[in-house]
Amino acid sequence: MPPLGFPSDIQKELEASTSLVEALRAHWPEAIDLRTDRLSSYFELPYLFLPAFPHLPLHQVRPLAAFTRLMSGALQQHDTLAAGERTPLRAGEDALRLMAMQFEACQALYASIPAGAPFWARLRTYLSEYAHACVEERAFGQAGRSWREYTQEVARRIILGKHGVARAVVAGLVELARDERLFAPLLEALDAFNFASQLCDNLLDWRDDAFQSTPSLLLARVLPERPTLQGTALEHELDRLGRELYHGGHASHVVGLALSALDAADKLHELLPGVSLPWYLLTDSLRRRCLAVREHIQRITAEQLPRVREAPRLELELPEPEERWQRVAWGALRFLVRQWHLGFGEMRAAGHASKQKGAASAILPRALVIEALCDADALLGGRMKGLLDYEVRVLLGRRGLEPATGGSPRPGHSPDADTLAHVARALVRAGHGAEAEQSFGAPLEELLATSTGSAAERATLLHTLWLLTPERHAAQLQRCAEQLEGLLEPVDFWKDLSHFGPYSRAHSSLRLLASARPESPALRRLVEFLHASQRGDGGWGAGAGPSDALSTALALLTLSAARGTGTHLVDAGLAARALGFLEAARGAEGAWPAQPVPKPYLDTPAVSRTLTSALVLQAALSCQRWGEEPLAPRPPKEGSRKERTL
Repeated sequence: MPPLGFPSDIQKELEASTSLVEALRAHWPEAIDLRTDRLSSYFELPYLFLPAFPHLPLHQVRPLAAFTRLMSGALQQHDTLAAGERTPLRAGEDALRLMAMQFEACQALYASIPAGAPFWARLRTYLSEYAHACVEERAFGQAGRSWREYTQEVARRIILGKHGVARAVVAGLVELARDERLFAPLLEALDAFNFASQLCDNLLDWRDDAFQSTPSLLLARVLPERPTLQGTALEHELDRLGRELYHGGHASHVVGLALSALDAADKLHELLPGVSLPWYLLTDSLRRRCLAVREHIQRITAEQLPRVREAPRLELELPEPEERWQRVAWGALRFLVRQWHLGFGEMRAAGHASKQKGAASAILPRALVIEALCDADALLGGRMKGLLDYEVRVLLGRRGLEPATGGSPRPGHSPDADTLAHVARALVRAGHGAEAEQSFGAPLEELLATSTGSAAERATLLHTLWLLTPERHAAQLQRCAEQLEGLLEPVDFWKDLSHFGPYSRAHSSLRLLASARPESPALRRLVEFLHASQRGDGGWGAGAGPSDALSTALALLTLSAARGTGTHLVDAGLAARALGFLEAARGAEGAWPAQPVPKPYLDTPAVSRTLTSALVLQAALSCQRWGEEPLAPRPPKEGSRKERTL
């Protein structure tokens, strides 16, 4: 959901509805938390349509906002329980939490909406439709109902049924305003948006849906029955289905349905001429997302055939894992090689679906993945050289990275400093340092000369230039290291970076410090902070959110860099606990869940399981050095079973 920029009075109302929910916690045991586990666009939904009701006082919407927050949380609790992954004790607490949220949600509205008002009958209908949708979806997923029956009509019924809380918000607004005229058109616009949004999500998540036997209109076009294969066999089948979805026109068809639904949602403009609804920002953002996905589908469909002819053949056998770091690393490497065979389609789709524009949306993640594969290649004795050389050619040939006369990037296609720096680093790591210096040395120096960012923001750029020409930039490296020493106080440094995942900036800062001043006391302060911020599950996370694979991988890489200086003691047990978290967090297809691209200042980061898995690979490989003796992978003994060929 894009930043909506609500005026200050609505921002205060949002805060007031949050405080209202907080106050209700006093009625329940401490373990029954009424706060939701994750943010949702439902929280702001009552205010997206508010200008359509100019005579509705703002304060009267507050109970509806609290109802929306609580009921949305209750449905999230239901989804968690339905997944069946909780222990009996935790499941019992979650069930009580769901009950408490539903009761308090209705209680919040009793004083504003009388018991006999049409709203309550409508709410019953919406909750009943939600229940029917969950039961029907489960019948397709687990009870054996044929996916041939998952038609567009069925898909629409299930999707809209599972968005019942959103419909209740519209019903609440017309009830509070005592104005039924807008009920039907607002409901039509909302249903159309939710249908389009779900279709777009199904396009990006189709592999996860297939692994979890979750039906979608897209999958039902190529899978007449729910998948029954498991493990490697299912992975190969999904690789085949991916080509069919794109080359067979199924993905384009679903995007077309989403865009048609958005056309229906936009009819609200005709009904309310001159009324500026914050709602339109949401529909416009989704339309841009769908158009970007459609453009991406057209491009990768056109590119895939020549790529099949040009890409080198890669056959890679891995030994049986003997340590935890190997189990994590080999799992990540297998997934990355499969994605490489598919042209990194999942990562590219994530970049094009976000709001990012220009080179950074696709090129930066690819460069980061190449760096990770270089780490694996170093361990495997150069067996991935053909893949890496091919990727170097791809990067050097990418539109938007070609320096124009004078060494500057072409106007209109200028990538940012971090993107160019990571591309140059990838080339150096792949053994193409001369090409990196020739193509990017001058543009990177120009970007450094004009940079106004802090030392932490310039760390990657300067460290890359130092890798290209150490003597030329040694003095600048030392000056930046001196500035970083003053920045790396735990409270101030981390507080500023807590929103989007600070560990990426910490890693680049510590990497520079470790190169320039391996005995710096700032390294010890940073190591102490990371030690203290590791959570009980072994992972790390951004802000108040749960532990996640990306933050954990970057924290491990940061600590490994500090440990590599040989002057700062890092507890080896910390790495074992972190690897345990990563092993448990591994999801569908052996990948790790998508997390924001590690650039803290992007407004809307792209998400990609491929990128997250690449950083997990780097982190796991770095942990092989944490034991007293290096743990290099040993070839399989004669007669022992080998892992499958990648």
